[in-house]
Amino acid sequence: MLLLHQVGSLKTGEVVRYTITYIPSQDRILPSPEKLFLRVRNTSAIALRAAFVHGPYTLSAAAYPAAFNPNEKFEYPERYGVPEFEPMVKAGGSWECELVVPVTIRQTAGLGSHGGFGKAPEHDHESASWIVEVSSQILFSTSAAVGFEVVLARDKKSLSLSSSSPVVGGQSQVPQPGKISDYQQGVEAKEGHHSAQPRGVFSRAIQLKVEDTAALWNTPRLPGWDDKGEGRAEKRSGADQHVESVVKTGDPETKGDESKPEKPRKKQKKVHMVVLTHGLHSNLGADMLFMKESIDAAVKQAKIDAKARRARERAARKKSGNGLVESDSHDTKDMDRVEGEDDDDDD
Repeated sequence: MLLLHQVGSLKTGEVVRYTITYIPSQDRILPSPEKLFLRVRNTSAIALRAAFVHGPYTLSAAAYPAAFNPNEKFEYPERYGVPEFEPMVKAGGSWECELVVPVTIRQTAGLGSHGGFGKAPEHDHESASWIVEVSSQILFSTSAAVGFEVVLARDKKSLSLSSSSPVVGGQSQVPQPGKISDYQQGVEAKEGHHSAQPRGVFSRAIQLKVEDTAALWNTPRLPGWDDKGEGRAEKRSGADQHVESVVKTGDPETKGDESKPEKPRKKQKKVHMVVLTHGLHSNLGADMLFMKESIDAAVKQAKIDAKARRARERAARKKSGNGLVESDSHDTKDMDRVEGEDDDDDD
């Protein structure tokens, strides 16, 4: 059964990332497969293999579990699979790999004790995710584009269904594949959300997230003015602000000015800019993207650590403050008792 079919094309320095999530509880075919089969095919003509100067028309492809971290030891590779990588998918060629479905989330076809097929309802949220990246290896031309195709199926035979499209009554029986343009981030997109419906996904058990080059390099979004520029003059200080009279004449106009509250100024965000450069035989989708995402991950972790550190400091100050209050109260009680004893002696 064909689960996913996506097509597109890439130019110099472009990369596309597919995040594929498989939810066994949504699969209408049981038992769950032990592995899913992935194929990345270079749809450029084989004759373009000789056009090295204008291209080269090659792709690099990678597939790995979403939880994989290159800076840490990957635990249980036999359960979740290992990263796969092919740096040279030539024109007309293809690359295949297997995505292992963890045994802990697989569902069987037997009748469960809850009266339904598969596992109990509390296991409906279990899923497995993989990341598939396709990068262009074009170096010498800004107009050349290399086409590709990404296919995911339950069995290896179904991978060929994408290339064979029988026509009955003038209509194709194979659903149309999804394209990168269906998921590309527009100018009006907010926080990377796309309004387009997922195309080229043929099973409810598959969820797909597509990130093109612009989306990958624009995450997280840089702070800036809104597109319409509304309220820009009010948030700036200096000559752009209107000069108002400060003479109090007692008129209703001047009294009204005093009662008007000042509009709060928008807090400026600090931006730490890092400039990355690359040589002729590097590209935007490999070394530079890895460095960029590593910096983003370090900044995110630093914010989490700073927040935890501030919470500990506040707790420590609160604890020390409570101790000081308790000591002051004890000292006050002792002084009252001493004064009472002195009064008794005087009597």
